[in-house]
Amino acid sequence: MRLVRTLALACALLAPLPVLAQSVVPAYRSAAPITPGTPVSSGDGVALACSVGGTLRLVMHDGSLLDFYAQQGTAIVDNLAVKDVSAAGTSATCSVTVLRRG
Repeated sequence: MRLVRTLALACALLAPLPVLAQSVVPAYRSAAPITPGTPVSSGDGVALACSVGGTLRLVMHDGSLLDFYAQQGTAIVDNLAVKDVSAAGTSATCSVTVLRRG
């Protein structure tokens, strides 16, 4: 028969496990609404508030275009560096706001 030391076992089972490093994304600190055709400084994401869904033609920080399908409602799209909205090619009715962390 094997003797088990219950105090040592209980301490081992109740000891906290080491926490793995977690990536913590800082909160957004500022917002800049976009008026189509009037570029703003790009940010870290965008907030969309759409009354009518459809295609939204976003102008990225380097000037390239991204056709994005937006549904009716609100959404935040993280890690998207947008600086403007192109009215040509946009069928959605949306308010677009650039979000910045810093």
